[in-house]
Amino acid sequence: MRLPIAIIVATALNYSSLYGADEGDTLRSALQAGYEQALEFGSEEGSVTSLLEVLESMQEEPLDLNLASASEIEQLPGLGPLIAFRIVSQRSIQLFQKVEDLGGIEGVTPELLRALNPFVTVRRKSVSTLPRLHFRTRGARSAIGQSATVQDSYAGSPDKLYNRIVAHIEGSPGNDGHELIDSDQPQPSLTLGLVTEKDPGEKNYLDFISGHLAASIPGVSARLLLGDFVFEGGQGLVFWRSSGLSKGTEATAGIARNGVGIRPSFSTDQAWFFRGAAASLDLKGGTVSLFYSNKHLDAGTDSSGVVTRFDVDGLHRTATEMKTVGTLREVSYGARFTSELIEGLQVGVSGLASRFNKMVHLPGIFGFHGEGSSSLGVDASLTRSDVRIFGEIAQDFNRTRAGVAGIVLNPCLEATVALLARFYPRDFKTFHGSGFSANGGNNVNESGLYCGLTFRPVSWLNVNASWDQYEFPWRTSTAMFPSEGKELMVQTEMDLSARTSLTVLLRSREKPADLMLVNPAGLAQMTDDSRSQRNYRATLTVGSSQSVVWRSRVEIVTVHYSLRPGRELGMLMFQDVSIDPVRHVSLEARVIAFDTPTYDSRVYEYEGEVPGACQTPALYGRGLRWYFIGRSEFFRHVSISLKYSQTRREAVRTSAFAGESVLSQEDDHLTLQIDVKL
Repeated sequence: MRLPIAIIVATALNYSSLYGADEGDTLRSALQAGYEQALEFGSEEGSVTSLLEVLESMQEEPLDLNLASASEIEQLPGLGPLIAFRIVSQRSIQLFQKVEDLGGIEGVTPELLRALNPFVTVRRKSVSTLPRLHFRTRGARSAIGQSATVQDSYAGSPDKLYNRIVAHIEGSPGNDGHELIDSDQPQPSLTLGLVTEKDPGEKNYLDFISGHLAASIPGVSARLLLGDFVFEGGQGLVFWRSSGLSKGTEATAGIARNGVGIRPSFSTDQAWFFRGAAASLDLKGGTVSLFYSNKHLDAGTDSSGVVTRFDVDGLHRTATEMKTVGTLREVSYGARFTSELIEGLQVGVSGLASRFNKMVHLPGIFGFHGEGSSSLGVDASLTRSDVRIFGEIAQDFNRTRAGVAGIVLNPCLEATVALLARFYPRDFKTFHGSGFSANGGNNVNESGLYCGLTFRPVSWLNVNASWDQYEFPWRTSTAMFPSEGKELMVQTEMDLSARTSLTVLLRSREKPADLMLVNPAGLAQMTDDSRSQRNYRATLTVGSSQSVVWRSRVEIVTVHYSLRPGRELGMLMFQDVSIDPVRHVSLEARVIAFDTPTYDSRVYEYEGEVPGACQTPALYGRGLRWYFIGRSEFFRHVSISLKYSQTRREAVRTSAFAGESVLSQEDDHLTLQIDVKL
């Protein structure tokens, strides 16, 4: 345990003294900071693969500030609808000459400009029309120590393998591969994407394959796509990408959605993307988008062939898991029409119909029953430079209606306020929707009110605060009777000096839980309980130079149940350092110590990864984790990234009221990735 700490500290001190004066960007760059702000809380609630995919695609193909639509600009991390509206309004008066011109937009701070820089560009007059190719291959292996035998032996290797190819060509090539164009005119483009993945234990090295061919034809204002894609529209009640993250440390960004419609899918989330053909056409009165999807899903069936569960993890390691591969087929038809009636006023209509080739009867009080589903939604938004009002109403095939509405307001330059109300009845069913909710996009049996505030009273202080009060009108999987919950988040970011910042976070959550009690007759009886969790976090970031950044964090978590005695207290501390010792080489190392009584009081820790990957491990028990990341570029076209992590912990119970132990006590993980860009 002491060896990795000593190595990291000694190496950091050595590089700090030798290379402290170098100019450059550390591995903890604006790009990674943008990832962390968007993903840190979301990954605690569920998968964030699709959101990471969006950020990755914008990094590879940065948005042209003079051509991107307002909805595309709104996808940028930390940037809300009001700033996006100001950007579009400004370019209608005068085109941007360089990315730094964003600094003149009201609300774009120097910190936000640095975070946006990897995702945006301003097209040059001479544009290369030669094809661009990006190939990525990644291999990972984990050695996990366990105290129990595995029930099913895995036939495949323990390696996790991932491959990704993206080829892109834009414009009509001239004799020298370049063409002089007007910077305010979009160019035709063609993109080919292919992704393969094999999970640990799977035998087939091409277990998952996803691909697409996308074309943009500005001459007829059309976009075409064949293959795998996701569809975003309105506030997400009818369709949205698989991860519709709702809440994070940016209290007012992302609350009002404005989807871009058809989006190619690079995600390895193997469940809810579409597979087929899609087209979008810009007409004089608006934009029409249509799609057709015919896709096989993994599903478990009973003895009569009725589907009783969807297997969405994509794991095909055992004979039992292989039996579910492609057992259900879903055929879907979808359409969306949007129109801007006047400047800033947009209305949209979304429709989706799906049919299954087998009867589906999912268990649970909100389980779906039937052979098909459909939904229809109407949405609208009104945007001005200091306010956006938005909402969507949707109806499913049972004629059950759900709705969401809100407002984002700039009462003054220093403050932004967001309010959002939602109502999702217990009978509302949508397979491909993911609207704002307390449960990460599960739009059923919930109503609530969210309030968010972003406030910068002085240049060195930024405050984000949010309050979410919600109720479940019907029983849930963790509560036998109607229940309610609430969540408070307050984060302050203080710039103590030019290279030193302190971030303090408080997060308080109260949610329903169930409890097994023994009644006077000696019989076990379930009753409702309430679970309260509070996280207190302080993070200090110090840049000893432009090439060395230190970061320290202390986090304390408390967990308490209203009907159970005692209170759990957990703790996490880490120290990391990011170094650019020489040009084209980046290093990062972190040591984390953690101590929680049980898995129930686990602490999440977002950590660095190789490009395109994301990890937020849940740390529990008493132990130590450390990792090292190295990245180097060769010949401008090839980069190699490596991450090695090690976790050691004592055996720990799942909760203070359960006797079973969490089996995994040791975890050594190695990831190697190669990127080639031509």
